[in-house]
Amino acid sequence: MCIRDRYQRRVHGIRTIKMPIQYALIAKDKDTILAEYTDYSGNFQQLVRQLMAKLRPSAKQTFEAGNTSFHCLADGKLVFICMTDAAMKKAKAYKFLEEIKKRFYDTYQQDQISTAISFGLPFAEQLRASMVRFSQSRRTSSTTT
Repeated sequence: MCIRDRYQRRVHGIRTIKMPIQYALIAKDKDTILAEYTDYSGNFQQLVRQLMAKLRPSAKQTFEAGNTSFHCLADGKLVFICMTDAAMKKAKAYKFLEEIKKRFYDTYQQDQISTAISFGLPFAEQLRASMVRFSQSRRTSSTTT
């Protein structure tokens, strides 16, 4: 199930450097995706939904798929997932997930979250900004975090 070679990032039709964090998602369950963001195309969105069925309710879990890792953070209410290249350290991926979790809960009240429908809470831009920031910091610092 090597999906890394099946996608590439394109901005305005031009191939660009791949970011170590390629995809991020926040969901209530596999059928209620609250927000997601990617600049890539591929079958990873379907794979993430399959992985969600395997998640424990309150846990950190990582799943490997070829040169790609799916890092999952579940807090009993929501699931936060990112897809990274295999070179990215788990600690940094979980730091990213903790940041988007905090930003999401700081942005939305519990009643908004509990009544939200799929893609009903605009958060893709915040996911994108965090992905870019974490990807840029990887190029300027050690990957051992």
